[in-house]
This record gives sequence, structure tokens and C-alpha cells, in this order.
Amino acid sequence: MGTQLTIFDLLERLNDSSREYAPVSELPLGDDSHLILDEEIPFIRENLLIETVRSAFGVSRGGRNRAPDDDSWKWITAEDEVSPFSFTNCCLSTGVNPDDLLEWLFWYRKKLS
Repeated sequence: MGTQLTIFDLLERLNDSSREYAPVSELPLGDDSHLILDEEIPFIRENLLIETVRSAFGVSRGGRNRAPDDDSWKWITAEDEVSPFSFTNCCLSTGVNPDDLLEWLFWYRKKLS
């Protein structure tokens, strides 16, 4: 069984441009300070859902308007029910019906166009 990396390990590698990149399977795990605890996952899913929907409509974290983000729409509309941080799983984790939310988001997007 290989070492499991956290998102923080991967982000740290992306930010460190001075390193030669090795395949993910060869990366050291590092310390446990970056592990995501099970009780943190619902919080992460909820915030990912909120921030991605805001980004899809062009609203920044600070509330300023910007161009709608196509990558956010790709994540929202992806038919992925397996990934732990997919739109569907983020919705279900927060008690939201993903089909109902998706329908509302499309309606709202059309209204704004």
C-alpha cells in the first residue's frame, strides 16, 4: 500500500517550482499536520460548494463581481458521483438535493443572461 498524500502536500509541490517533479506515488507523506480529519470533511464540502457556486456566477470571496468561471461550471455539471468532493457528494453532505440545486442554478444562470 502506498503513502496517502493530502491536498496540502500536492499544493505545496505545485507552489515549489524549484523542485524536480516525481510521480505522486514517490512523494513522501510528510508529517501528519496536513491530514484532513473525518469531522472536517463536511465543512470542506460545504465551503467548496458555496465558493464554487459563487465563482460560477462571478462573485469573489470579497463580494466583488468578476467574470463567471467556466471551470466552476464544469465541476457543477460533471456527472461524477464517485469523487469525495464532487458536486453531487458536496450537496448530499450538506443536505441539499443535487438535482434540485442544479436545476435552480441553470434557471438562475439563464435569468442572468
